Amino acid sequence: MRIFPVLIFCLCFNLASAQDYDSVVNQREWAQFLTYKDVSNFQFKTQTEDTALDFVHRVLPLKQNQIAWQHPGPYYSPYRILEFSLPATDHFQVFPGVMNVNHLQSENIRFYSSRYPRTDLKYSQGGDGLLFIKAEHSQNISKNWLVGLNYVRNRVQNRFYQNMAEQNLQRMTNTFSAQLFTRFRTENLKYEVLADYTWNKSKIQETGGITNSAEFDSLNSRQRRFGGTAYLSDAQNQFLEKSIHLVQMYRDGSRKVKDGDTLVTDTTYNNIKSQWVHEFYFRNNQYRFTDDAPNEELYPVRNISLKAFDSVRCQTISNSLHRMGLIKGNGRYDIAVEHELIRVLQLNGYTSVYSNVHVIQDWKIAIGRLKLRPSGNWTVNGYNKGDWNLKFAANSSIGKAKIKASLTSIRKRPDYNYQFYVSNYYWWFNDLAKTNYQSLDLFIGSKGKKLSLEPSVTVVQGYVYLNESGDVEQNSSTFLIQKVKAIVLLNLGKKWRWNNELLYQKSGSDVWRTPDFSAHTNLFVEGKLFHGNMFARIGAEAWWMSSFKGYTYDPALRNYKLSSTAVGGFPQADVYVDMHVSTVKLFVLVENISQGNFKSDWFLQPAYPMIGRVIRFGVQWRLSN
Repeated sequence: MRIFPVLIFCLCFNLASAQDYDSVVNQREWAQFLTYKDVSNFQFKTQTEDTALDFVHRVLPLKQNQIAWQHPGPYYSPYRILEFSLPATDHFQVFPGVMNVNHLQSENIRFYSSRYPRTDLKYSQGGDGLLFIKAEHSQNISKNWLVGLNYVRNRVQNRFYQNMAEQNLQRMTNTFSAQLFTRFRTENLKYEVLADYTWNKSKIQETGGITNSAEFDSLNSRQRRFGGTAYLSDAQNQFLEKSIHLVQMYRDGSRKVKDGDTLVTDTTYNNIKSQWVHEFYFRNNQYRFTDDAPNEELYPVRNISLKAFDSVRCQTISNSLHRMGLIKGNGRYDIAVEHELIRVLQLNGYTSVYSNVHVIQDWKIAIGRLKLRPSGNWTVNGYNKGDWNLKFAANSSIGKAKIKASLTSIRKRPDYNYQFYVSNYYWWFNDLAKTNYQSLDLFIGSKGKKLSLEPSVTVVQGYVYLNESGDVEQNSSTFLIQKVKAIVLLNLGKKWRWNNELLYQKSGSDVWRTPDFSAHTNLFVEGKLFHGNMFARIGAEAWWMSSFKGYTYDPALRNYKLSSTAVGGFPQADVYVDMHVSTVKLFVLVENISQGNFKSDWFLQPAYPMIGRVIRFGVQWRLSN
């Protein structure tokens, strides 16, 4: 059975290597679309989408596809190790949902401009109850009115425990998401509106992990047996979210252009010089946790009956008004005021209401080859008064090299859940000082992004975290975080590609934990098959991070706390085949093919074994005329 994936790889390689490689012709189709992000970044013209074959096996949810770089939140999940930027301060936060990476978000909607209906279908199936379905559809009701629907169904049955026979443990994850959206514009583009209604629901049947991780690690992987007990039994986490997002744009100025000697209505974005933008956002988030038989040594009962739902609800309404426009010469600006009204409800009727007023500025200025971008937002009134997120970025090109630099200063009050928390298992009322981050980031790379080096230094003061007991602490010292990331993309002949990403990072404090070294390598061959009718990419990729004591998930807190268990120090490897035929993309993936070949190769996060070797397949089919 072990040589089966190798045989697949060799067979596909022999087929692919016999074909001529062509990365452009017959591989790309183009479509026009607009997103919420384009509006906020004042990109008035619609984007052009490249629908060439990408690494389609990475459309899978819960897939680790980035090397490890810790976010100062921490937003951390046993599903993924993601690379995040420093935290923003422009939205009030209660709890980071661990399933957010699989939820539908307004920012990801694509409002296509198409004469014909457009449908994207994605389906993935794997062993041990792995299922992922996603459907996206949009069409025009009239020339200037578009409507659409997105739907996601994600099921993960015993992802982390499916390798253990005779073990009464489970970690079932189910996600449902639905999204209705619309876009309307007048003929002359004077007025345009983008709107959506989004509904997300996640349910996690949570055991909390394995108590005796040392004993578990000492076992031979192929035994697949363990007699320990879980932290929790029959615990359940639920996340419910409903949101309404509305963006209205009014473009002032003449919408008539000359066609010879005649004035005609301009139906393009070419002559838009400025606009007013109103953005409305309503979010209703609810987090529920319950456990019929908890381990009270780890989660002491502090309040009412354990069988009652331990809930937190957060309702946020925000309105912002932007003035955007082009600067004479070469540049753009965005000046805005935003108001947030927040209502938080916790256990025992604990209710609190907050308000914030933000002032936002974002400028883009070009002076020859030098491009400058000063930006920032300040909370001038309310609960987060005195918070700011200031950034000055610059980039230029010298010959074939691209150089970027940015200075960032962030001062923010710790998130609400670090300040106030009322539940069955934990409670606190803190008065924490603000956290400060100052960061210098550099980027030096080739214009084709084949080679790049990204060093950065961050100074952190007043960092807030959850200790091993799950209680909030604020670090009194100031410490440095040093990071250097290198990307090397190599072409080995006409068909072979070898992509590498290396990361070194060092923290000056034990409470900010990341692996010192992380690496991702992807070796693949690509070309045409079946007389040029199919384009295929066949390869293998591997991740590795050095051993470190990081974070473990606390289901009762819905967050991550420091752990005393070391993880990492072993590679994880996948073998895959990606294919593209017309508007159909397919993949076959052998995940964690390296299972059982390294010592202690089970824990991706403390108490959570990684998924075992599993074969998955998937298809993505775009239906349009």
